[in-house]
Amino acid sequence: MARFFSPLFRSVPWISCLALLLGASSVFAAGVVGPIFPDDEIADMQFEEPQPLPKLNPLLQRPKSKQVIFDDLDPVSPIVPPGSLHGEAEFDFHPVVRRKQMSPLVDAEAVSGFPYEEIIDEYPVGSYMTGPICHTFGMGLFDNLTLFAGKTAFKTGLNEDAGSFGLSEGINWATPVTPQGTITAQCGVQAVQGDIFSRAGRHQTFITAGVFKRFDFAAVQGGVAVDWLHDHSPRFGSVELRQMRAEVSTRTFRGLEYGFMGVFDVFRDRPTTPRLDEWARRNHLSTVGGAVDLQNCYLLFLRKHLDRGGTAEFRCGATERGDIIVGILGEAALTDKLAVNGGVTLLAPSEGQSARGNYRESWSMSLGVVLYFRGGAMCQQANLHRPMFDVAGNNSFFSRIVGR
Repeated sequence: MARFFSPLFRSVPWISCLALLLGASSVFAAGVVGPIFPDDEIADMQFEEPQPLPKLNPLLQRPKSKQVIFDDLDPVSPIVPPGSLHGEAEFDFHPVVRRKQMSPLVDAEAVSGFPYEEIIDEYPVGSYMTGPICHTFGMGLFDNLTLFAGKTAFKTGLNEDAGSFGLSEGINWATPVTPQGTITAQCGVQAVQGDIFSRAGRHQTFITAGVFKRFDFAAVQGGVAVDWLHDHSPRFGSVELRQMRAEVSTRTFRGLEYGFMGVFDVFRDRPTTPRLDEWARRNHLSTVGGAVDLQNCYLLFLRKHLDRGGTAEFRCGATERGDIIVGILGEAALTDKLAVNGGVTLLAPSEGQSARGNYRESWSMSLGVVLYFRGGAMCQQANLHRPMFDVAGNNSFFSRIVGR
């Protein structure tokens, strides 16, 4: 009997291994191929197409409180508390809202009741982002539209001795011109009414148009713009001038930005009027007449982005003829839609305190309010598509009267 069952017991391990292989093959095939249905049943089945989730505009969805919203699927980098950099242990916190989009293949409504989950975290006030800034923030058509108005006082080469005091108002707008927001374009208009207390007032119209690029993963940014000025003064008549501005800068994680700004007279306009010719001959500039000339300017600037919205900027440089330019500009957010701005710019001529240096001296002062059409005054630093250039004014046009 033992001799008969001995071969049978020795074959049991091989039979077991063969059964395991066949079972594994069946499970693998079922997982790859899936359930098999007859053709007539498949024809009667109805499959629903997955619907794309709605795209939310982060600016329209921004709450009215002081919160920062990052767009869907954009990486939110870790935030470094400023107190930890200086050894401080305590600091205030405020909520930061992050939106996370779920996969369209998942029944999001069954999971959370809404296609978007909202995660609220607590981060220190004044924290600094160490990674990419949200790329789609501010890409709407009117997300970067601002209106501004205020008081202004200035003296340019066409003022001769006395300065002008008046009002200014304008609009500045920017929007991406490529599908992914690679390049952003901007344009703006500013009107100035000088000498408002006199019958023969001074009127100026400034127009600025340009393109620029801010990088979310790199700290370098830059752009170019073209400025146009129509200046009417009761003393010299009407003249028109054009110039080009360029800016390149780099930013740090502490909200500092420093770079170079250039103003170039590439169009070489030399407008003149009969009154300019008469004034130039009387002041012995030329026996033929006079014309208005623009100067090339080379400036370095340091800009600080404030934690609660706004900027503070200091710039200094010189013109091609050795004149010194110093300027201080700033803006502070009052609410998410309202801010105040102002600045002072001075051009000290190389002639010093001589008679010619007196009428060549230029300066500009302004103080006003800014209305952000869609909000965003308190989180400008996170908006890559906000206007890079201010609308041209008397703090960026430096003209002088020369002989022809």
